[in-house]
Amino acid sequence: MQGKAQPSSETFAMKPQSLEKLYNLIDYEKWSTLPYNVVKLERAKELLSRIGNPQEGLKIVLIAGTKGKGSCAAMISSIICNAGYKVGTFTNPHVSDFRERIRINLEPLPGKDLDRLIEETWPAVESMEGTELRKPTYFEVCVALAYKYFHEQKVDLAVMEVGMGGRLDATNCCSPTLSVIMPVSIDHTDVLGETVPEIASEKAGILHKGAGAIISVQQPEADRVISEIAASLNIEPVKAGRDFTWQVHEMELTGSRFSMTGLKGEYNDLYVSLPGKQQVENAAAAVGACEMLSEAGFVLSEDAIRKGLACLRWPARMEFFPGELPVLLDVSHNHASAKALREFIEDVMKPERAALLFACLRDKDIEAILRELLPIFDTLVISAVSNPRCALPEEIESIARRVMGPGYPIRIIPGPLQALKIAGELGGEDLLVITGSFYLAGEIRPLLSERSNR
Repeated sequence: MQGKAQPSSETFAMKPQSLEKLYNLIDYEKWSTLPYNVVKLERAKELLSRIGNPQEGLKIVLIAGTKGKGSCAAMISSIICNAGYKVGTFTNPHVSDFRERIRINLEPLPGKDLDRLIEETWPAVESMEGTELRKPTYFEVCVALAYKYFHEQKVDLAVMEVGMGGRLDATNCCSPTLSVIMPVSIDHTDVLGETVPEIASEKAGILHKGAGAIISVQQPEADRVISEIAASLNIEPVKAGRDFTWQVHEMELTGSRFSMTGLKGEYNDLYVSLPGKQQVENAAAAVGACEMLSEAGFVLSEDAIRKGLACLRWPARMEFFPGELPVLLDVSHNHASAKALREFIEDVMKPERAALLFACLRDKDIEAILRELLPIFDTLVISAVSNPRCALPEEIESIARRVMGPGYPIRIIPGPLQALKIAGELGGEDLLVITGSFYLAGEIRPLLSERSNR
């Protein structure tokens, strides 16, 4: 179904047994100790080679960045889908179900197909164990499954969200038609580097000679590095704010209205169904990308752009759940995203009293996130998620005390569902915000959806 990203209950009821094989590849302690340069692009290339290089021959859009890349991928896919094309979309991580990662026309991969893909790919995965390159990682296999499925489905376009980096990312084993770099900021400093220029250099690794490039809004130091790398490849990138511009007219709980001067013309009174000012920036980049794809043979009408932005549903991105205690669910997990969340709460929601339910992975800059968010909240409820990399609630509490002082109201409830229940019983709050991790959103969202459907 074109333009919709909500999975059907029938699709998600299927539980492929082979998925356990994939999850068994996750060995956090082992991989976390390996230097980033050891996780070589050559291993991902070798895996793809052993399954027939399914990425070859595909028209591919690569999207890297620190924030907004998943939303931009969904927007591009929705627009191209509404223009009548068959689109494969790979995003990561998922919120509630693995099959969200691999979609055709924004509908999640059916369980029976995932089961088959894993079984067919597994001999190649196992054959690499004991080699110099070693057995592929969980993410590398996920990318291989996506490319294999998109090849089988004969998609007109594959839209691939890059993982945490770019230069050595498994998605980058291709010759893209277009590369998009979304805003770059501080994140994954233990892997990508401690400064914005270092991180930008890794992200810019998805730029390829002969391919188009779009650069979204960047800090000056990131823009300088990306521009230098583009120039070294004889690429003249299209830049947000210079080659296409936009103006926000109205922000609502469920989306925003804006106008845009694009590469191909003017677009007045556009509506993007994901809320927040940053989603308008993402939408502008998506429209610019789709305009550039017209040079690759895609025929796009203004109607497809309008419908693609207006009908998109993308869970846990400032997703609002009304009720006795309204809930705003978001997957912000770095400082830049937390800043965007705070601005949306202050500018649009304007609660008198609000509580924050928070859990986060320990490799994130938790203090920067909490310094951004806590001043606008009256209470903090700290929880934990089912992930070995999750920060201990006591660690988060210590950071929160350092940020807000010893008297700030804090409760620790390790189980996310119990934490949701307790947060709803605090009394006096007129908004509950849940954020900090995809994993937290994934554990809580099914219950919120069930409540809203009653």
